[in-house]
This record gives sequence, C-alpha cells and structure tokens, in this order.
Amino acid sequence: MILKGMIRRGDDAMELDGKKVLVVRLSALGDVFRTVPAVLPLMTRFQRTSFTWLVENSSMGILSRIPGLDLIEMKREEVKSGSLSRVVREWKRVVRVVREGRFDVAIDYHGVMKSALLVKAAGIPVRVGYERGGSKEGSRWLLTHRFAMKDHRVSRYERNLALSSWIAGEELSPIYPDLSLSDEENDQATGCLTPPPLILFPGTSYFGRNKRWPAEYWAYVYRQTEAHHPVFAFGPQDDAIRHQLTSILGSEMRCLPRLPLVVFAAVLRKARGLVACDTGPLHLASILGTPTVALMGPSDPQLAAPLSQKHMVVPNVPCAPCRIRSCQVLICQTATTPSRIVKEVDLMLGPV
Repeated sequence: MILKGMIRRGDDAMELDGKKVLVVRLSALGDVFRTVPAVLPLMTRFQRTSFTWLVENSSMGILSRIPGLDLIEMKREEVKSGSLSRVVREWKRVVRVVREGRFDVAIDYHGVMKSALLVKAAGIPVRVGYERGGSKEGSRWLLTHRFAMKDHRVSRYERNLALSSWIAGEELSPIYPDLSLSDEENDQATGCLTPPPLILFPGTSYFGRNKRWPAEYWAYVYRQTEAHHPVFAFGPQDDAIRHQLTSILGSEMRCLPRLPLVVFAAVLRKARGLVACDTGPLHLASILGTPTVALMGPSDPQLAAPLSQKHMVVPNVPCAPCRIRSCQVLICQTATTPSRIVKEVDLMLGPV
C-alpha cells in the first residue's frame, strides 16, 4: 500500500469526532472527482462529524448528490470575471459564509494559495494540508498541520487518500460514492442502458485540448468495437469533434443525449466500460467502479492515473509526459494507435 512508510505523524492524533469540518478542493472537475474517494472514508470513519465541501459551482459535479455532505459554492464566473470589484466581492461573500459556518477544521486537498487564504481569512483554527511537494505557492505556511510524504510522485487518488489516512491515524481504503437520484433521473438513465453500452468520450475541456485524440482514430475504435455496443458521449465544449465524427461516420454514429451530469454518472455506473482521455469523465467512471481504457497522451501516468490502472495506455514517445498545452505536434496522440485501443477494449470486456 502506498501509505506504508510515507506518513509522518505529529505528536497528537487529530480528533474529528463531533467537529465541523470544511473540505476544500475548489476545482477542476476531474480533480474534485479524484478527491471524493478520500473524503468518503473520513465521513464513514467519523460519523458524528459534520462535513461541508467548499467548491466552485462549475466543479460541483456529483457532490450535491452524496448523502450527508453539505456544500458551499464559490461562483467561478465571478472569480474569473476579470473585474477586480467582482472578484473581491465574491471572495468576501465566501469568507463570510465560511466564517458563519463556525468550522473547527479545514482540510485543504487543493494545496494552493487561493484555498489556503480562504480558510485562513475565515478564521478556521485548525487548517490541515500538504507540506512542500504536495502544496504550491507557499500555501503550506498558512496551515497549522502539514502532512509530508516521502514521495509525491504518486497518483492524485493515492496522495489524497494518504492525507485522509494521516488525519484519521489509520490506513483508509477508497470508497465509491453512492449517488441519490430522483425516480425521473433513474428512468432517464435506464433509457440509455438498453443494451448497456461501451461509452466513447472523445472530448476534453478547452484548457485540456492537448489531450484530444484524432477524430479518425475514434471513428476506427467505434467501428471495430461494434460487438460491445459503442455510443459516443460529448460535453458542452465538444461541438467541433462531434461535427468531425459526424462527417466521418454519418448516420451510423450513435450518441447519448445531452444528460445532466448526475444522470450521466448513473449511466456510467452501469455501462460496460468507458474509453476516454485524461479528463473529468475518465475520473468520474473511475470513482464509480466502471471499467476504463485511459488514453494518457501527454498526461503524467504516475500523477494522472485512474483508480484502476489495468488498461492505461501510455504513449512510447520521448517528449511525454509534458504540460505544453499549445503543442501543435502531439506525437503522443498519433503514437497511440486505434488498433491498440481496440485491443485494450477487448481485453477489458472479454469476448462477446
């Protein structure tokens, strides 16, 4: 287990029973997903403790459907507005709401100056997070308790779970979320599961555009996995690749309808599997226990690995991993051949 030999305990174990705890992971959507399996074991371990999550509204995702978890939303459209007055007004509002919550402990999984400043300004007396290597921008100096790992070259799932285990004083295991859906939402999800599909998710956010795999490769995988009932799913920023795939596949292309994220999560949970790049839906499937084929492209396979790394495809090119989002060459993508992905799908799902 990754935890062994990596925890440096303080003199006193942290006591959370009966306390009010603020969890801080503001964004992005995939990173919020990767924090969920570390927070749920704490909620299970400390059942007399109140847990609230501070998160940007654009990254709330499925958090509102996790039983027993309260939320404080930060409006991303305000903090990214470019208007100093709007940014300051939103910061003051969030600090006031957090202060009114009278939290005893803040757990900062985000590890940046923004997250550390928010909980410091709100006057939370115990502020827990990462030591150097797990935190950035000097944010560790605003913490009262700092967790040091010997090796930070581990997946974000493992790092988050290690912090939770350090807080609990015992080795914790990740827990998959149990989502609360309405009857209407369950019916909507069920309508997409006849038969259970293999979901192909070719999109990324604009910020992660260097992770996009060529449309013609996705079309090849779609045609070669017909026996597994493939369907495409697209996000709100995926119109360009949707149009490219439509021009290649025409009327034969099957797609999921646009679904609310929580309904998409319910479909993912019962799907045969998911093929995706290193993006939010990959990590959503990962925390739901859905089999995944992960196209890592330029992403670091140690840091960005899904919970299950069994079918993680890493390109064999000298420049990967990298963080050059403006790269125009992307040999890490073209080197990941579609035939290899089809092979991974067959290995994952078995013969039909």
